[in-house]
Amino acid sequence: MNKTIIILAILFSSAIISSGQSRFGISLKGGTNIPVGEFADYFNAGYTFEGTLSYNVTHIYQIYFTTGYQYFGFNDSDVKTKFMNENPGWNLEIDIPSTVIPVLSGFKWYLSIEDVKPFASFEFGYYNYSVEVNGKVSDGSNEFVIDKELSGWRLAYNLGLGVDVNVSRNIDAVFTARYNFSSQYYLDEINNNRADLNFDSSQFISILAGINFNL
Repeated sequence: MNKTIIILAILFSSAIISSGQSRFGISLKGGTNIPVGEFADYFNAGYTFEGTLSYNVTHIYQIYFTTGYQYFGFNDSDVKTKFMNENPGWNLEIDIPSTVIPVLSGFKWYLSIEDVKPFASFEFGYYNYSVEVNGKVSDGSNEFVIDKELSGWRLAYNLGLGVDVNVSRNIDAVFTARYNFSSQYYLDEINNNRADLNFDSSQFISILAGINFNL
């Protein structure tokens, strides 16, 4: 049995080498995330970094796994204004930075096999999010301190368009934009539902650039 596995592995490796095609690749990308919709009411644009391990099934189809790090700053001015308008006589001072670690698998479809290769992509998986809630809410005579950490997993997926530009035999420059979705994003409820910071989903646009190394 072991000999059979070894023989098959050798034949598979030989086929890849003889085909002249780089099957595996590693890419590193960085860029910005821009919240849209209801998510933009609570968070400002943030930054993102990611690493990807890919496998070229054919010249035009690729599957891959990606993970990374995302950060969103809190949109405190808009949230504070909304809170005070809905709760006259109350004051809110709060900061809720959010970090996300995406764990996604993906599929990429190349529309060309030339040196400049436009593509469409789809990714599906989970976001591991972490939120730190720090601040206070008061009505002039009473003050409530908020100090809480929240974390969890949320179902996520995205649709993307981009282009790979060949710069040498084994290196491509990568440019891509994606529209990202995730399921309900839970932050916190302040002072017995007085400030509801829950919303149905997080949506944001990612714009990234990076380098792909064909192994």
